Parts: sequence; C-alpha cells; structure tokens
Amino acid sequence: FMFATCVAVSMNDVKSFQEFPTSLLRLFQLALRINSDEDLVAISQSPLLSVGVSSFLVVILVGTFSILVAQLTQSYLELYDSMVGYAALRRMQIEVDYLQTLRRKTWNRFVGSLMLDEPLEFGEGDIGLPGGIQIMEPAKLH
Repeated sequence: FMFATCVAVSMNDVKSFQEFPTSLLRLFQLALRINSDEDLVAISQSPLLSVGVSSFLVVILVGTFSILVAQLTQSYLELYDSMVGYAALRRMQIEVDYLQTLRRKTWNRFVGSLMLDEPLEFGEGDIGLPGGIQIMEPAKLH
C-alpha cells in the first residue's frame, strides 16, 4: 500500500499510476510479471516512477527470497529430526534383534545383576524407590 500511495501522489505522466487503486493494481501486475511492454516503456519515461517501481520490485524480490530461505531452513530442520528419529529406531531394531539371540539364562543372570528389586538410597538413611540403577558421583561436583 505504501508504494502504491507514493506512486499515486507523485507527479507522474503515466495514467495508470495516477490514482491509488489503479496504481496498486499495476504494481501487483508488475510483481507477477503480467504486464505489457507499453507499460514498461511508459514507466521508463518518468524517472521518479522508475525509481518507485524499481524499489518496489527490489523489496518484493528480497521478501520472497527471505520466505524461500525460511522455508528451506524449516524443511532442513524437519528432515534432520526425521533422520535422527529413524537412526534411533534402526539402533533399537539392532538391539532387539540381538536380544532375541541371547539365551534366557544369560538374560536372567544379567537382570539379576542389576538388582532392580532393591531400593535406592538418595542420601544417608533416605531410602528411595526400587527399580533404578544408582550412580554415585563426587560430592565436590555440586
């Protein structure tokens, strides 16, 4: 709207750019490249109109290029997330396939060594819930 208003109020000799509605329509047609050669010749005759239309087309070009870059960036992020997800699924499938080759006795011995039925100790004398694996860390870290 800003460019159409500026072009309409400028003192130009091109009839199709002297009123706001027709000026807006002509700028829209120029942006979509559905104009005739006579319009371009008429625009080139007026220096102020040429500058206004040229700056409008540059703004449109930069804006559409920015939208394209944003779409490509978002597509890449979604593709990367899918790739990471499929890689995790593939690793899980390899683990499941490997677990099917283990003997039941070996698996039960491994699960028993985890001691998942014993409660965890959160602090001295603070007995927590069973079913976890406790990892001790140095007290100086916190």
